[in-house]
Amino acid sequence: MNDIKAVVNRIHFDSPIGVICAEDNGEALTALYIDREKNTDYDRSSDLLIRVQNEINEYFCGKRFDFDIPLCLNGTRFQLSVWKSLLNIQYAQTVSYSDVAKSIGKPNACRAAGGAIGKNPIMIIIPCHRVIGKGGGLVGFSSGIDVKRTLLDVEKKFGQARKADCHIVNG
Repeated sequence: MNDIKAVVNRIHFDSPIGVICAEDNGEALTALYIDREKNTDYDRSSDLLIRVQNEINEYFCGKRFDFDIPLCLNGTRFQLSVWKSLLNIQYAQTVSYSDVAKSIGKPNACRAAGGAIGKNPIMIIIPCHRVIGKGGGLVGFSSGIDVKRTLLDVEKKFGQARKADCHIVNG
């Protein structure tokens, strides 16, 4: 994760969850979110943002399970620790908010972890959608529960196919 710099480039592109906006600072991705306003007036592309768009499209097609995009995050030390822990959640896996709090060494900070997760500036790549309620319910997603469900369904579908491809059969 790089030092903070102002947004330099921005693009919008269609996806199965709506219009996504990606922003960079000329060196790293600074934001990835659903843009319900679809304001493309200030769009200016970059090689990095084209790469982000391609990797997100590959994700939705089941051809990408990990991302290789440089990130630049602006947040408190606590938020940064939470976002970094989210990067460790494997594709097609889910964890609870209390699991996230424990992973950063703050087992009693479930609500605070949830607040930090809700402020995640880079959806999908920092997989906040993989955090669910302790009882398994889909709760607390700033882009809406339907979007969270769609992302988890994509990963469930392609995660099963990925596991099947990894089995070695001895003849």
